[in-house]
Amino acid sequence: MSVHGEIDLANSGQLEEALLAVENETGGGVVLDLDEVGFIDSSGVRLLILFTERLIERGMELRIACAPNGAVRRILDSTGLGKKLMLHESRDDAVESFGSR
Repeated sequence: MSVHGEIDLANSGQLEEALLAVENETGGGVVLDLDEVGFIDSSGVRLLILFTERLIERGMELRIACAPNGAVRRILDSTGLGKKLMLHESRDDAVESFGSR
C-alpha cells in the first residue's frame, strides 16, 4: 500500500481504515510505502505504532518503506522509532524482506 502527501490528524483515520482493509486481505504482513509522504505528525506516528502492535498480536508484520533521507525516516529516527519499526529503503526491499524470514 502506498501513501502520498501528508499524514496528519485530518487524514490519519482514513489511513487507518485503509490499513485495516489491507490487513484483512493479507495473511503474512503488510508493506506500507511512505516514500512519497512529505510530512507525518504525531497522530500518524501513533497509527504506525498501534498498527504494528495490532499486526504482531495477529502473527503478522508491518514493513515500512521510506527513503533514508526522507521526511518520514527523519521523524521516525528522531523519535527513536526507526530502530523499533521495520524500516526499508524501498518498497522492493520491504517486499523481499518477507522472503528472508
